Amino acid sequence: MTALELVAAAVVLLGVSVGAFAGGVVGMGFPVVAVPAIAAAYGLETAVVVTAIPTLAIDAVNLHRTRAERTDSSGLILFGSVAAIGSIFGTLVRGRIDERVLVLVLGVTVLLYLVSEVLPKLDLRKLAHQPVTGGIAGLVAGLLQATVGISGPIVGMYFLSRTDTRHGFIFHITTVFAVMGIVRSATLAGLGAFTTGRIWTGFGLAVLALALRTIGFRVGEGLDRGHFRKMVLAVMTVSLVPLLIQTF
Repeated sequence: MTALELVAAAVVLLGVSVGAFAGGVVGMGFPVVAVPAIAAAYGLETAVVVTAIPTLAIDAVNLHRTRAERTDSSGLILFGSVAAIGSIFGTLVRGRIDERVLVLVLGVTVLLYLVSEVLPKLDLRKLAHQPVTGGIAGLVAGLLQATVGISGPIVGMYFLSRTDTRHGFIFHITTVFAVMGIVRSATLAGLGAFTTGRIWTGFGLAVLALALRTIGFRVGEGLDRGHFRKMVLAVMTVSLVPLLIQTF
């Protein structure tokens, strides 16, 4: 193995580790860190495919750990259903849509949300409880996930404004991520993207990801509501950096 290959492997392992840790702390962050790290070394298509397995593994464990919140699923069915439709559509038209436009829309949306955080008179909770808001947010999230590989900021903004506890937030966003992930993985499988090598790589990364996710989840248990919210906002903001650099 050459020095360049060792560096590439180190970048991948670091990206997977950091992303999985964030996924344990706040329930999101694995794809937005792992995908750019793997894409830098092996290409975007390979990155999207090999991260599908560890992403679903993290989602499954997070759902199990927060399953007590399943009794409060208001808005979840609508958002998840529309997100699945958006994910299918995005997967089928990927390559025909200018990614720069989608990334720009995502960046502006997150910026407006961050600005709203310092405007005490702006109550986003009422807006988030409107069915039309859930439908629009779900459709956009599914489309972005399938086309540019990142929907966390949209999903995070929506459910951060609807939930009151860390476990409630993680359960809701993870349910959505799992639905979109299963749909996306099935679509990729139908397109023949899962080669034997990619499948084994995915399982190997899943082992590492689950270990770091466990550590992150324990760390997250010690955060109060205020610090947890700041962590979520930080992950949402940081997730845009590699995407903006790669796109523009």
